[in-house]
Amino acid sequence: MTLTALLAAGLGIPSLSGGLTTAAAAPGRIRTAAGTEAAQEAAVETGNPVEVLSLRDERDSTVANPDGSFTTTASVQPVRALKNGEWTDIDTTLVRQKDGSYAPKAAVAAMSFSGGGTTTFGTIQKDGRALSLDWPDKLPEPHVEGSTATYADVMPGVDLQVTASAEGFSHLIVVKDAEAADNPDLSQLELPVSATSVDVQESEDGGLTATDTAGGTVFEAPAPLMWDSRQNEGDEPGAPSPTAEGPADDGTAETPPDGTRVADVDVQVSDDTLTLTPDNSLLTGDDTVTRSTSTRW
Repeated sequence: MTLTALLAAGLGIPSLSGGLTTAAAAPGRIRTAAGTEAAQEAAVETGNPVEVLSLRDERDSTVANPDGSFTTTASVQPVRALKNGEWTDIDTTLVRQKDGSYAPKAAVAAMSFSGGGTTTFGTIQKDGRALSLDWPDKLPEPHVEGSTATYADVMPGVDLQVTASAEGFSHLIVVKDAEAADNPDLSQLELPVSATSVDVQESEDGGLTATDTAGGTVFEAPAPLMWDSRQNEGDEPGAPSPTAEGPADDGTAETPPDGTRVADVDVQVSDDTLTLTPDNSLLTGDDTVTRSTSTRW
């Protein structure tokens, strides 16, 4: 069975303005120019679009066209990140850092995951503001595959997965059998929280927001969810789920798969603790195979 919690960053990028048209897909590799005037001149001279580098960001690219117009191509998700002063394609593959932690190769938000021996399993930073989540006890060294770090047996029969995305991270708690689900610590899971220059509060929709001193939202999370991994009547109730060594193949999806039972999870936050209270009937039910709880930053 699986109790899942998912935490991902929601960092907004202002859209471009000024009468630019919007295309559906990013342009291919084309000639570039530093500013709009240079790009216009180059486009007229060559008869081909020229990208304006000063208008490039994580989601958008803008080109000057030979006819004097501009076209902005906007992507729903970030496609590039600024790293060491240069734009690079998003790559959330985790790599070990000099301090022993893990971080994605290229992401919009700076983040790090525990390399083991610490309680803080995930930290996200943006413009001097930061938010960290801790496990109640020190973590073992993780098994790392792709974008996911798995910390085995953080409780008896329970694994913790932390997965990087372009803008943040998720955490997934994998409860592997009915005995593990009966652990009273899972009935009200308390995760220590550390915040720097942000105030973390519950939102009106049951989620969470982290705001700066000016009241602007820096990080946000929708209401957490919980789900049962059993997707059809042929699954045997109470059967143990495989260990979370490979997140793509073990059924521990970061969002509820089609056909699963879903329940709300109550979330409360204090100055230093995030408390998740799952639906007990789904967590410990005799006919539940896998449980999942989701909270996304």
